[in-house]
Amino acid sequence: MKILIIEDEMKTARLLQQYIERLRPATIIYPVIQSIEDAIHFLSTNDCPDLIFMDIQLNDGSSFDIFQEVDIYCPIIFCTAFDEYAVEAFQVNGVAYILKPFDQNSVAKALDKVEQLTSVTQPNDQLKNLQALLSQTLSTSVIKSFLVFHKQKYIPIEISDIAFFHVKNEITFIHTFSGESFVFDQSLNAIEEKLKEVSFYRANRQFLISFQVIQAVENYFTRKLLVHLKITPPEPVIVSRAKATSFMQWLGTR
Repeated sequence: MKILIIEDEMKTARLLQQYIERLRPATIIYPVIQSIEDAIHFLSTNDCPDLIFMDIQLNDGSSFDIFQEVDIYCPIIFCTAFDEYAVEAFQVNGVAYILKPFDQNSVAKALDKVEQLTSVTQPNDQLKNLQALLSQTLSTSVIKSFLVFHKQKYIPIEISDIAFFHVKNEITFIHTFSGESFVFDQSLNAIEEKLKEVSFYRANRQFLISFQVIQAVENYFTRKLLVHLKITPPEPVIVSRAKATSFMQWLGTR
């Protein structure tokens, strides 16, 4: 298991690391991250760890801000001195909530809970092999269209006609170059995976944009990027500072 600790109090981080090493000696623990900015950079440029221990109040803000910039798919154990964030924590992959000052026993219970949840959802070897084979088969073909249900009809939308995908109030919309919009019943994560061989970029949690719709890019506040589109989006398309470099590299290689 690979574990990331996001904690701005190094004494607490070292104690947590000691507990984990005693309880799970085979665990790999990444260097401790102490800020939101560094956490966003790490999670944007590395594979997601198997588990994250995360403090809620960091020196540069609330750790919940991290989820606005990057998608995190692994379980999270929140460690904090405050108990009022429990509801919000469990809305963003939180599986356990440890109150400071914690001890080895509370860390052990949290790790046990993660492993119990993992064992329930972990597919067996046969299913793993089937999933790998299916992924390999799907990766050999490039998707050409999406089927949407609109005004009591099923309508195929060609990928080449799609300007961008946008999420609002947890609903995904397809926006076409002709100015039409359609409700679509898939998440941006699922769509992004299907379009990995096509020229679309995940600008942020709300937008997946086509290369063809980009009109210009300008510098924005705090080293973010503002992307101008050829058709007006429902809200500004902002690329975070952590993703700015990869976005410009992607833009320059189309």
